Amino acid sequence: MDDVRAALAQAREQQAHADFRNAERSLLLALEAAIQLYSDPGLVAEALQMLTVFYRQTGQLEEAIAQASWACEILKKRLGDRHAALIPVYDTLAQLAAENGLEAEARRYQELSRSLGGGRE
Repeated sequence: MDDVRAALAQAREQQAHADFRNAERSLLLALEAAIQLYSDPGLVAEALQMLTVFYRQTGQLEEAIAQASWACEILKKRLGDRHAALIPVYDTLAQLAAENGLEAEARRYQELSRSLGGGRE
């Protein structure tokens, strides 16, 4: 798990130096490792949040949605579709959908989050 945290730290440093290409690569590797190697919902959520911030900053909301959706599907397969680890992913998807003007989709993700015990609007 230290390798995931190291990749996230490296991505922060790369972003700080406007090395966006390598920052994206580090974030994607961290997300994939958190899911595939460790099945650690906390690391997945952390990597996903960082990746989402990255894509927001670079104006790539569609890519942020795609990555969050991918992480969500993998977590559902590994943990089941009623696992609380999905709450931050659904919250992220709701925020991204709202920012992208997809209000019905945002409400759907908010409801999924609430159904699992989340409460963020």
